[in-house]
Amino acid sequence: MFFSGVSSVLTRVEDNSSALKQIRISYKKLPVRFSYLDSSYNGGMNLVEDLSCRFEVLGGKDFTHVYHLEFANDHKNRIINIIYGMEERQSFSSLSVATTAIF
Repeated sequence: MFFSGVSSVLTRVEDNSSALKQIRISYKKLPVRFSYLDSSYNGGMNLVEDLSCRFEVLGGKDFTHVYHLEFANDHKNRIINIIYGMEERQSFSSLSVATTAIF
């Protein structure tokens, strides 16, 4: 379900920063309906990383067969860029917390 949501966001939203915000919003609601996600993944970033891993490891046909979704190469590249964006934001937020703690 989340993977199809990511696909929908990537199709609809051109800007990666805006796509990242929408993906985070989608993830926040998922554990309410699917409680196992909360214990399986440590936030939306882990779920997006898992998506990336699955389409790389399974390959196109197997991924499509298992998840009934197809990700074009440009969407795969955007997912990787979104992961980088998520990592950068987490680095800055932890940096600002550490800086605040020092002062």
